[in-house]
Amino acid sequence: MIATVVYLLGVIIGGVTFSWLIHEWIPVPYEKVLSRSILLFAAIGLVPLWRKLGLNSQGIGLAPFDRAVLRPAYLIGVALILPLLLFYAVTGFRVWNTAIDLSGLDFWRFVLVAFVSAWLVGIFEESLFRGVFFGSVFEKFGFWFAAVSSSAFYSAVHFIGGVDDVVVENVGFTTGFKMVGLAFTQFTQMSEIWDSALSLFLLGMLFCVVRVRVGLWACIALHSAWVFGIRTFKELTVRDVVNPFASWTGEYDHFVGNLASVWLIFIFVVIALVDQYRQGSQSLPGRA
Repeated sequence: MIATVVYLLGVIIGGVTFSWLIHEWIPVPYEKVLSRSILLFAAIGLVPLWRKLGLNSQGIGLAPFDRAVLRPAYLIGVALILPLLLFYAVTGFRVWNTAIDLSGLDFWRFVLVAFVSAWLVGIFEESLFRGVFFGSVFEKFGFWFAAVSSSAFYSAVHFIGGVDDVVVENVGFTTGFKMVGLAFTQFTQMSEIWDSALSLFLLGMLFCVVRVRVGLWACIALHSAWVFGIRTFKELTVRDVVNPFASWTGEYDHFVGNLASVWLIFIFVVIALVDQYRQGSQSLPGRA
């Protein structure tokens, strides 16, 4: 835990400092330079973090590279998120975006970028949360403590946002630190984000189950499928804000929320029933 806190502080200090040094040469708003710099240092810092914790690529789960599991795990990820997409579409909560030109180059460029970035997000976040964090805690405290703590951490970091919502004109060395401080303000509004936070926590728990049963690469594929599915679906559709099912999603991204939580709980119930059935079958006479 201490090593993770030091890692996060290093990521913030490094990202803020780096963005301050390069923002004048980057032709984009400072707030975007800052957020990308923080992501860059978060990725770079993973290696020294897992070495500090005494882990290696095998201990994290990145080695050996399990190529055979990627396709089936990705397809399962698509199958698991598809009911949510269909529900939102059938109920009219999200309707087709008539401004989208499926034959246009811009849309397919978006699809390509979304697909690649989804895999990068999957690799980075799973390496951190289900790899470094879960892996180190699991060895010392067991599955439940590792799963609950890493899933809570995974859920919480999604609400450290708002960096892209502030327009900055005069940039100084302390500007980035002030913006990072503003990014934590969502935690003062838990009454508005609790449903999304619960949904992300349950999703993290599901990834932990997959991590111990199949491996980290399966988590990466599942995670990538969900990110790509959500981004593409939201690009193709627009919200009907007066739809009676609007409250089934949270304010975080208008996708995860109560409906996703109910669906994830259903998945856990199915997993538990399948496990119970298998245990019962193995205990029958004549079964090994």
